[in-house]
Amino acid sequence: MAMQETPRIITRTRRADIAKPREFQFDESAVDLSLPHPDLVAYRQQAWQHFKNLPMPSVQEEAWRRTDIRGLKADTFRLPRKEEYKDLTPPPDDLLQPLADGEHGGEIVLFPGGARVFLDEELQKQGVIFTDYQTALKEHPSLVTKILGKAVQTSDGKFAALAGALAQTGVFLYVPRNVHLQTPLHSLLWGPGIGLAHISHILVYLEEGASVTYVHESASPTEMDQSLHAGIVELYVGPSAQLTFVELQSWGEHVWN
Repeated sequence: MAMQETPRIITRTRRADIAKPREFQFDESAVDLSLPHPDLVAYRQQAWQHFKNLPMPSVQEEAWRRTDIRGLKADTFRLPRKEEYKDLTPPPDDLLQPLADGEHGGEIVLFPGGARVFLDEELQKQGVIFTDYQTALKEHPSLVTKILGKAVQTSDGKFAALAGALAQTGVFLYVPRNVHLQTPLHSLLWGPGIGLAHISHILVYLEEGASVTYVHESASPTEMDQSLHAGIVELYVGPSAQLTFVELQSWGEHVWN
């Protein structure tokens, strides 16, 4: 009698992808808590906790399935030093020119470790605030807290938490009730240098019936090694207000954004 062959079961397993994204090496001492409003301090503290607790995103997550950040040298980045821009490539003149006919009603240039702010005197008299993020936190904390963290939660992900906790640069725009700006506002985040983390927060707050056109641009030259930009944009447009917001990006090829 012929012997029956014992059936064989062949199982093929796919080798697990064990490579993980590098981790940031920022220390809690980088979180600036010297702020004049307790809500601002609480926001940064909570953002830091989210940053420490949330994992780096991976291609196994649906939202990041097509964005592989394993090549990001996260453990090499540092925040810019104060006035570091003085030793770096300046922005080209064409990036500072008005994008429409006429002149800017205001312009902010954000550099690594500094900012240059201009706002037309007539707009200042109408109560318009257009300034860099660090100045806004110190001089207009009660306005900032009205919209900070309302549109974007720092618990939304690793990079939202990073920007919430460590943002060094950015813009705050406030337009009072029924104030209409006839000339556009412009800001440029200029990010030269390698190994730098350009971390920004843009806040726009329009009261009821206000209107403005605001163009924000991010740019840098292409350099030889990586840099990073992580940012949050939060826009609040009151009843019957009108905001035309344009965001342009021309980052160098070395920047992970």
